[in-house]
Amino acid sequence: MGSGGLDMQAIWGMMRRGGRLAGAIFLAFVIGGALLGMALPASYSATALVLFDPAPRNLLEADFTAGTTAAEHLRVDSEVEILRSPTTLLALGRNLDRYSHPLIGGSAARTEQMVERLSRMIRVQRRGLTSVIAITARAPDPALAARLGNGL
Repeated sequence: MGSGGLDMQAIWGMMRRGGRLAGAIFLAFVIGGALLGMALPASYSATALVLFDPAPRNLLEADFTAGTTAAEHLRVDSEVEILRSPTTLLALGRNLDRYSHPLIGGSAARTEQMVERLSRMIRVQRRGLTSVIAITARAPDPALAARLGNGL
């Protein structure tokens, strides 16, 4: 075409060259992601949900009220902190026979190291403002993750 028109061949050539570059970048990202996925160790998580009722109620009573007080919320928060405490984690480690699990402590590990490892593997949190407490354990072994989550 003339000097003021569009040259369709030039536009098509630019798209082809750019398409090759975009394809090469896309392929590099796919291969890099696959290599990264193979290099990372597998991690499994298990979550146990615990319903903590700070004030047991009888649902069949006529004067039943569904509201919760501030004191009941504080009791649930206190239970979460107790589950996170080093004393509770130490008892969990002893109940799971820490010497048979090298991921937790192994035979040469000291008590402080075992509690530190367990605190990194286990997360305890309250679900919103409910009385439900979620205990999530992460480990490279699915059976160990389940035993940690259910054991606490």
